[in-house]
Amino acid sequence: FSNDVVATPRWLENLIKCIESDEKIFWVVPTCNEDGISNNQGVKIDYENSLNSIDKIYEFGDKYNFSNRLLWEERNILMPFIWLGRSRIFDYFDLVDKSYLQHEFVDDDLSTSLRRLGLKQILAKDTFMHHFGSVTLRDERKNGSLENMREVYYKKWGVDAWDSRGEVEGFEELLKYDIYDNPKILFIEPKFGANTLNIKKMLRDKGIKVSKMVAAIFDKRYLPDARYMYDQIIAVNSTEELIEDKEKYSLISFGTYINEIEKEDIIKFLESLYHKLENKGQIIFTIKNFRNAKIIFDLLTNNSLEVCGYEKIDFHGCNFDRLFERLSQNELLSSFEVHAIYNNTKEVDLILSLDDSINKMTASAIELLRNEIGTKYYTFVINKNG
Repeated sequence: FSNDVVATPRWLENLIKCIESDEKIFWVVPTCNEDGISNNQGVKIDYENSLNSIDKIYEFGDKYNFSNRLLWEERNILMPFIWLGRSRIFDYFDLVDKSYLQHEFVDDDLSTSLRRLGLKQILAKDTFMHHFGSVTLRDERKNGSLENMREVYYKKWGVDAWDSRGEVEGFEELLKYDIYDNPKILFIEPKFGANTLNIKKMLRDKGIKVSKMVAAIFDKRYLPDARYMYDQIIAVNSTEELIEDKEKYSLISFGTYINEIEKEDIIKFLESLYHKLENKGQIIFTIKNFRNAKIIFDLLTNNSLEVCGYEKIDFHGCNFDRLFERLSQNELLSSFEVHAIYNNTKEVDLILSLDDSINKMTASAIELLRNEIGTKYYTFVINKNG
């Protein structure tokens, strides 16, 4: 229980009810105010994050805290500002690895150990507790704690904590819930499985039970993370090996960008996956926008440095316009949708400021350019209609 957390009515009863529902649950963490936590674990509040708001905190929590198992989310990583857990974990390892001298990435480290033991981590979104947010780590970050401890994590586990989460945004509006009947799902390179757990929850919320979850793992470093999450694991060395699997699927999804899996001919790869779909099935994949301002900024600032064990950042671009054109002309794949995910950040203004010719452009042209370099990635949905 962190020293900057305010308890709210029924918080303990709710967390106990959650953890007692499944013996595989190691720990349960409640939600809190958005500005008090990262990892998409917070909710919006209607009061000021201040000691003067104690009465409003109790009032908010009293209205919020009603046990509801539909609001229990299994996560691959949790930030535990407060947690209720089982003591048996100490039979396996110490709670905190003392290698993390500057505290950052301790949560990622513990979550990795839990995943690889087959233990569940639950975010209880039916329970709210206020978290003011400590200034301790903010002071540490001035001393390079993020970079230093990210390196410690990499050396211990052999993968990067941030690049390995397997998160894909925007799936809520893309899944065709009405066509799923005990669906079989193929997750290609799910990494730590964030996308897997997210899709599983979205289907559960619609009353849809997944009949089979299969993971195709290219990077063998992630096999321990997949061991307890899927009904079947296919370890493959190439896209050709994956195609040899004769199973048909309702949904094929990715935990990474498709151009990181297939670097030679994405269209040919997609055609092969299309034949693995059941009728009315879907392929959902993303490509990173190589014109994105943040990517340009990161390459300019980090490419010459040693970051998390890499001598350089390995970057594989994919031309969105060319891919769009080839999909449109393909007989099998032309029934597709595309969605742009934006992250208009300070890097957009910074990159635009580097080019004096911007001042000669019209306002509408600048806005188009801003949207283009502000796009984080493009998500494609290919539907098999017949």
